[in-house]
Amino acid sequence: MRKKGKLLLKEEARQNPEFPRYLLVVNGRSVFYTLHDACVIIESGFDGVTIGDLVLNADFTACPMTKEDKRKVIEEAERYGLKK
Repeated sequence: MRKKGKLLLKEEARQNPEFPRYLLVVNGRSVFYTLHDACVIIESGFDGVTIGDLVLNADFTACPMTKEDKRKVIEEAERYGLKK
């Protein structure tokens, strides 16, 4: 039964658009944000925003943020900034 539960969680994770979440440090407070929310915060103009070094997956495992992940967040934030 437990294996089935894990399989269902993984299937649900694939369908969940709220993940992965990216770690941002905003004024010293670390929080995981969706890609859209991270872009909004990065482009908000706050001085105390830095991109963290972790990515949270839908199964609540945290992985190190790769260069590709960081590039994706930065590029999406720049696109968001251009749309404003």
